[in-house]
Amino acid sequence: LTLNSTNKLCFNDASQFIQGSSATVLSLGATDEIDLTATTIDINGTASVSGTLTTASIATTGTHTITGTAAIDGVTIVDNTIGSNASNANLEIFANGTGKVEVEGISFFGTTLTAADSASININEGLIVDGSVTVSGSTNTADVSTTGNTTVTGNSTVAGTLTVQGSINADNIISASNGDITIDPAGTGAIKLTGPITAT
Repeated sequence: LTLNSTNKLCFNDASQFIQGSSATVLSLGATDEIDLTATTIDINGTASVSGTLTTASIATTGTHTITGTAAIDGVTIVDNTIGSNASNANLEIFANGTGKVEVEGISFFGTTLTAADSASININEGLIVDGSVTVSGSTNTADVSTTGNTTVTGNSTVAGTLTVQGSINADNIISASNGDITIDPAGTGAIKLTGPITAT
């Protein structure tokens, strides 16, 4: 059966048809829905969906290019921004089992933050910590100003000025080789030593 030109093969009425709309395009039209039923539907070529695509489940392979906004069950992806479109909702990213979430060389696992290559983690801006800070190991810092309690297990090396509002509890305070230790109270403050003093 050959239909010449752009004539249509119609079903029920003119709104349901198969048509060779041009020499290279085959069109299928329906008033409401086109229903394809088969175990497997094979599409060889590029599929263009100009409306909403609804699927029960989808398994994909290869590279997929999405132009515009991808909304995936409450998460939106636009260009290089991932966000939640639910009001006041958290955005949770987690790995399976003992896996870690890695972002540009930084690994997250539970409440632990580590460098993926075992190098240092650099914080190049001001850091505000509300609560106690516990450091296990050696710390190397420039100028440090602390308000509250800072607990250091191990050695803390300060290159610069250490300003403490409160008290320092330490077994030993040691200067660099041949360096002086200067205790300089501000304003009318005084240096108070309590307990026995031992000089060696």
